Amino acid sequence: MANNNSKEQVIFSVLQYLGDAGLKETIHTIERESSLYFDKEYFEDMILKGMWDEAEKYLTGFTKVEDNGHSTKIFFELRKQKYLEALDSNDRAKASNILMTDLIVFRSKSEALFKDLTHLLTIENIRDHPLLSTYQDANWGRKNVIDEIKKIMEKNPMLDGKLKFPAIESQRLMRLLSERIERESGLYFDKEYFEDMILKGMWDEAEKYLSGFTKVEDNSHSTKIFFELRKQKYLEALVSNDRAKASNILMTDLIIFRSKSEALFKDLTHLLTIDNIRDHSLLSTYQDANSGRKNVMDEIKKVIKKNPKLDGKLNFPAIESQRLRRLLSERFHTYFLNLS
Repeated sequence: MANNNSKEQVIFSVLQYLGDAGLKETIHTIERESSLYFDKEYFEDMILKGMWDEAEKYLTGFTKVEDNGHSTKIFFELRKQKYLEALDSNDRAKASNILMTDLIVFRSKSEALFKDLTHLLTIENIRDHPLLSTYQDANWGRKNVIDEIKKIMEKNPMLDGKLKFPAIESQRLMRLLSERIERESGLYFDKEYFEDMILKGMWDEAEKYLSGFTKVEDNSHSTKIFFELRKQKYLEALVSNDRAKASNILMTDLIIFRSKSEALFKDLTHLLTIDNIRDHSLLSTYQDANSGRKNVMDEIKKVIKKNPKLDGKLNFPAIESQRLRRLLSERFHTYFLNLS
């Protein structure tokens, strides 16, 4: 699940970047192929413009005709309006093709309804049919289709959670790219980014970033940083009374520090047997996760400055930083423009 969430974050970040770059067609292609976000305004705009094939193609990235009653209804409304417009423009050949190609799939749902639709081919003016007496023109019909479809989309489980674009930080894609380059090159350690992950309790992400610059065993400063991260992660699991998670952290993440201090490891192990960690003399002032994270950050800040593995990597010249972002932006803009 974590991998799926990470993948989704990247896709949404790409969509945000493409939006800033104005590459709309590429955006909608990714929306359709990823099935993560259904752009209602874009879909409605295609309906208002009578772009029936394009609207269907977009919709099929999220649901198919046979998925459920709501999906069937949406496809039916699109195809019916397309059919009515062909009839109203007196293009009987086109209307007949729509009937026998697009609408015939609904025959099994209602034979009577299909017969009614077929009967319209024999009427000179579709408004002579009692159910279409108030039909005005294509624009009027398209607006009614949108109003009808809007209600159905909200109920359709295939679109559940996909109708609103998630709130993500500005320039998220650039941040992800910069973070990866920083970590893989080991040239620049972004303190603010690292501290932000600590404050948010993003322990795995913080460790992953840190490991691009130093390993646990590199020196005592590095050991101290990794230990503080894992200890706070452990304490938070204990405070939330998740003993299984805490035990896993102890035996997976913290056990490597046992060789450094057997007594300290015993103390950490003993915490598993205490209902409230504040009963331990060294944790009597512990408040909550947020205050604990701030304390960890303050402690780590001091150690980072002394760590030779991070020497010369804590300051990035402003000019070069902006140049990196500009080069990344230009490269990705050109890449996605070529896809459009």
